[in-house]
Amino acid sequence: MNTTKKLFAAAVCMVLLGAVFMVYQHSRISAGTRTAGTDNMPEAQAYRGEADEQFHDTDSILVVANKKHALPSGYEPADLVRPKVEMLNECFIRSLAADALERMFAAAEADGVHLVLGSGYRAETLQRQLYEKYAAQYGQEAADSFSSRPGYSDHQTGLAVDISDHDARTYLTEEFENTPEGQWLIQHAYEYGFILRYPRGKEEITGYTYEPWHYRFVGKEAAAEIFNSGSWYAMEEYCDVEGGTYVD
Repeated sequence: MNTTKKLFAAAVCMVLLGAVFMVYQHSRISAGTRTAGTDNMPEAQAYRGEADEQFHDTDSILVVANKKHALPSGYEPADLVRPKVEMLNECFIRSLAADALERMFAAAEADGVHLVLGSGYRAETLQRQLYEKYAAQYGQEAADSFSSRPGYSDHQTGLAVDISDHDARTYLTEEFENTPEGQWLIQHAYEYGFILRYPRGKEEITGYTYEPWHYRFVGKEAAAEIFNSGSWYAMEEYCDVEGGTYVD
């Protein structure tokens, strides 16, 4: 009888010990999982924060200027140069963009397509004059659909260009997309780091009407990703930043 009781007691102890061990293991694993998640979270958030900063950093070629994100008051890039290409007007853009633009124009010429630069960097003061002129002529709502308010212009980054066909016949018109120059740019601009800044069908995202002449330098890597997206990402989509209409 005593032997039976001892065996029963031992069996109960083994079951209890097993249960305690299982609870301990479960707690340890759960704690480890929570710890790993907690440790990794700040690092991930910090990385995302660093990535976001480049879209608001005027030194970055991915800086975003749109109706939700203004550039610093009076901003002017420090590395503006005059690209060695044919122009309709005197134009300056940032040096990295200028080098890429020259290579792109040369490649187009080799393919029998003659590109002409129509506009590049635009100072805040000039943008104010243009915007006020359009607002007076067409009304503010209409002006906002195709012209930036001063301080919000993609051209002020020094990385945006307006490109014309060889005789400027379709300059700043949607007809430009059907010219040899417009078609060549659609197919090849990304190879030199340029993207179509305001694609068709993305008006609610960019805040602007379709502009087949307006290209923006973002570097070859970003340009290739945007081009290969299959839907001509807007820059806002690629950078994951808010676009659309002005706050006020």
